Amino acid sequence: MEDSPSFAQPRSWVRGFMDNVLQEFPARFFENWAEHTDIAILITDPEGAVRWSNPAFTKMCLYSMHEIVGRRPGRFLTGPLTEESARDVLSQAIRQGQSCLTRITNYKKDATPYVAQIQMEPIKNNLGERLGFIALEQDVTNIDKKERDISERSASIYNQPLNHLEQGQVTPAAS
Repeated sequence: MEDSPSFAQPRSWVRGFMDNVLQEFPARFFENWAEHTDIAILITDPEGAVRWSNPAFTKMCLYSMHEIVGRRPGRFLTGPLTEESARDVLSQAIRQGQSCLTRITNYKKDATPYVAQIQMEPIKNNLGERLGFIALEQDVTNIDKKERDISERSASIYNQPLNHLEQGQVTPAAS
């Protein structure tokens, strides 16, 4: 019965037990969540080279983890429609060790473009030293397309009365 807590010192045993649980729980919780979420996750080193990705990321871009570990995402996800301004935002955040949020047109392994919204945060130790980055990514291609469609329809509706005025047609106002 030496492994059981003594009734004389229950607080120290409980504190030790809780310290162990709290140290292990976040890691186990994160691992379980990361394996089952639809949000793509990349963990990189301080220079931005991939160290780990979850299944949602490999599903989104069609690259296996083996193909991307050690590589910077900008080296294998970039294509003709990739916005230079979004690449600059990500590069600057990596250089300065800061967080960022951006949308970028990336390319899957099969060369299909998709729009990704990326929230990137630095990972730091207790001393504030940068250990790498975690990026949460979501394919927003359909959302981006819907936003463009709405914007184009809004512009079209707004321009209809102006087109009538330019053509000399006046629509009577409703009373």
